[in-house]
Amino acid sequence: MNQAIDSFCHLSPIQQGMLFHYLGGADAGVDIEQITVDYPEPVDAAAIRAAWEAEIGRQPVLRTAFRWKDVLAPLQEIHSRVELEWTAYDWSSQPEEESERAFEAHAQQDRNRGFDLVAPPLMRVALFRLGTEHYRMLWTFHHILIDGPSFVTILEEVDELYEPQG
Repeated sequence: MNQAIDSFCHLSPIQQGMLFHYLGGADAGVDIEQITVDYPEPVDAAAIRAAWEAEIGRQPVLRTAFRWKDVLAPLQEIHSRVELEWTAYDWSSQPEEESERAFEAHAQQDRNRGFDLVAPPLMRVALFRLGTEHYRMLWTFHHILIDGPSFVTILEEVDELYEPQG
């Protein structure tokens, strides 16, 4: 599928280093970041997914891919639109210990899965229902996109965009 590209940007020196490691066949999970958010309350899965989709529309960095072939220097491609990779799981009927083990296994598999830097988005979100009043969100992304202070900003904006129904 051809995706429309809004603009191009040069890579920062840190991004160039991460791309170098990626192209050198870095071990699975290298430069893959994961943020976990626990919610001690019911979560409206459709509403939080919509909040993430809106944030992707607002933040060009979340629509970024990378190009290094057939160009003089590596570039970031900012795509017009990308599809959020979203999954939701209901493990509320499992014992807490079992769902915690399953979550840890899922998080490790997701980290090891990595990303293809030419195929945006370079992030995934999963929502887990672990109990009646316990939800957990896992945001997995490639560190080449976002630095530490930006993690918080994006999560705060998603929280502001989240409008549960009912």
